[in-house]
Amino acid sequence: MSGPTNQIRSLSLQIRPLFPPDLTDFLRVLPKHRKFRGFSGFVAYRKACLLRAKNQGLNLPLSTISSIASILWRNESVDIKNTFLDIAKQK
Repeated sequence: MSGPTNQIRSLSLQIRPLFPPDLTDFLRVLPKHRKFRGFSGFVAYRKACLLRAKNQGLNLPLSTISSIASILWRNESVDIKNTFLDIAKQK
C-alpha cells in the first residue's frame, strides 16, 4: 500500500469517535452549532472526530478531519449513524 493510504488508515483509527459517544462532554460543545439549519448527523459525527483527534493530541486541519470523517461515516453502521442523527436533533 502507498504511504498516503496508510497514513489515512492510521489517522482514521485514531480519530474514529468512540461508541457510544459520551454525551455529557459532547453535547456541551454542540449548542452553538445546532442553531444552524445545516446541522446534521454527519456534522455531529465530524465534530466527534475533531474532539477525538484533539483528545489524541493530533493537531490536524479541519479539511483533513472532514475528509477522514466522510470516509468513516460512509462505512459506519446504521445504528451508529442513527445515534448521531439523534444527537443532531436534540435541543
